[in-house]
Amino acid sequence: MRGGRGSFVVVMIGLAVGSLGLRNLLEVGMAEPVSFLHLGVAAITFGTMLALNVWTQGAPRLFCGLIGMATGYVVAAASGILTAADLTIVHEAPLVHVPGMGHLGLSFDLVSAIPFAVAALATCVRTTGDITICQKMNDAEWVRPNMRSLSGGVLANGLINISAGFLSTLGVSTYTSSVGLAGATGVTSRQVAYATGATFCLLVFLPRGSAFLMIMPRPVVGAVLLFSACFIFVNGL
Repeated sequence: MRGGRGSFVVVMIGLAVGSLGLRNLLEVGMAEPVSFLHLGVAAITFGTMLALNVWTQGAPRLFCGLIGMATGYVVAAASGILTAADLTIVHEAPLVHVPGMGHLGLSFDLVSAIPFAVAALATCVRTTGDITICQKMNDAEWVRPNMRSLSGGVLANGLINISAGFLSTLGVSTYTSSVGLAGATGVTSRQVAYATGATFCLLVFLPRGSAFLMIMPRPVVGAVLLFSACFIFVNGL
């Protein structure tokens, strides 16, 4: 039963990520209907990642997601979806900046306790599903979730969010799309996690790099999320 529940959670996460990808792909909630140009950029981005993942080996397969995103950026810029105004945001961001601590402060809002509790429960379920996917990818004979690994992962995620609260910053959670990308490339080494963590620490001091990621065109976002969702969904099944 544990394996069944864990797999169901993974399937639901895959559907949620895929739904978010489709919303970006089809521009749900936008004033203008989705254009063929928009769909074309998404198709090229998705097709690049898919082709590299299926028909290549080594570095091209390992970096299929990154290469696909880079291709999407180039095509979006060439087609006018990524505008000069977007690039201006990157240009105006400082190259190096040391974060300030002037925003730190403590307060407690009792009215927000219930929504926070619901969000904490949802984050716990999501973390459980993400760790389950990782266990499946690293164990060909996987039958049911390893509860020791799950409890450690959920505890770590909870402690990070508590720390985020004391530092007056945004809460965080495991990122299912990254887990799906690991499944797509077949690379699940912890060394990648260390390198990724170091990169995020570096980006804190490089606002221009963060700004470049923030202006990622919606069709590229949608294609990347759909690509990851496919592998998450398959793992759940």
